[in-house]
Amino acid sequence: AAAGAGARQAAARDALHSTVAACALGEGDVQGARMLALGLVDRGHAPAWEVCLRLCQLSESLQPAARGSGLANGGTEAVGEDGLEALLRDATNEMVNEQIIDDMRAFLEAHPAATLRDWAKTSEWAHDTGGERDEDGAPKRALAGIWLEDWQAAAGGRGSEPRGSRLQRLKDVIEVARAMLTAAPQQREADVAELAAAAPRLLAHVLSHCPSAAFPSSMEVWRRACGVVGSDSEPPAVSASRDPALSLALSADRPTEEKMFALRAQLSASVAAAADAAAPSSLRRGGRLGQR
Repeated sequence: AAAGAGARQAAARDALHSTVAACALGEGDVQGARMLALGLVDRGHAPAWEVCLRLCQLSESLQPAARGSGLANGGTEAVGEDGLEALLRDATNEMVNEQIIDDMRAFLEAHPAATLRDWAKTSEWAHDTGGERDEDGAPKRALAGIWLEDWQAAAGGRGSEPRGSRLQRLKDVIEVARAMLTAAPQQREADVAELAAAAPRLLAHVLSHCPSAAFPSSMEVWRRACGVVGSDSEPPAVSASRDPALSLALSADRPTEEKMFALRAQLSASVAAAADAAAPSSLRRGGRLGQR
């Protein structure tokens, strides 16, 4: 009975920590979210794959800012404000595009035979574009370029990433970039470097527990996020002798029960070993993002 009560308390604690980690990330607290997520990974809390996936996506999004500062090449400069401002601007613009696409999609649902010109004549989004209007009163600027791309996305879908996942990714980037812009330069560098160093462990947990339907279609993003080189046609350069389970996991196209069931015990052991190793050789070869 005591053992059962202890197990229930541990499960409740992990569920609470998972919720707090997700909230911390949503508030831009990378350090807090990362530390809580790694604790959940150590304890094998399967539902933590969601916050781990968000942290992996964030690490990938932050790499342009790190590359601009020299951090990705082993430099010691802090992540610059220019890179963060560009990241924030791009993510904000993409979020606005998502809202425009939602408006277009709703218009198409109400008017299946409508054209982009029909939408541009009536939507508030297109009213302040300025410039000339055509003979029907539609703003010409809203009939081409990004507007046309958004219309096509509304009509035919937009890539393989689920909309909810895409919006969450953009929100995380926006909040973290805002928080980092107010932080000390040394703290920015530490947050980016420590998140990149944690990426292999976070990724291993995602591969073990994320449902196939929720997993991103391309593994290339995660190879780069972990500092692992390679392509879809070539296995990544991970030291199989040092970490064979993680090597196989990173080379997989998608985590399925058949592929991952036999690896879970090995992954747990290899992740624990990786946590104790300082600057693994595979990460040094892959851009040195894993070094602290």
